[in-house]
Amino acid sequence: MGAAVPRGRKGDPGLNQLIKKLWGGEVPLGEAFWSYAVSYGLLLNVVTSFCFTLLLIREAPLVWLIVSFCAPLPYNILAVVAVWRSADRYAGARHRAELARVGTVFWMLFLTAA
Repeated sequence: MGAAVPRGRKGDPGLNQLIKKLWGGEVPLGEAFWSYAVSYGLLLNVVTSFCFTLLLIREAPLVWLIVSFCAPLPYNILAVVAVWRSADRYAGARHRAELARVGTVFWMLFLTAA
């Protein structure tokens, strides 16, 4: 028998629900952009870049370097899609929604290349 999986507090949507909301663009644009794309994206990419650098210094096998380099890509794709779709639902000025879209794409390209 495995250990019970904690369900979280009442009202906590859980990770699967959060991913569904992000993917569907149901998260407010400001939160999708600043929290998920910029803040968490930066944190994840810094950590994986650090791991990649350590593996490179230790002359790890190529397969581990590739895995380490590609590890943040699914999250980066999720963040870009979340911002892109949230921008469709944004009720404010259209230029802000478009700036968030363009900014997120450039931000993720920068983080991936760094």
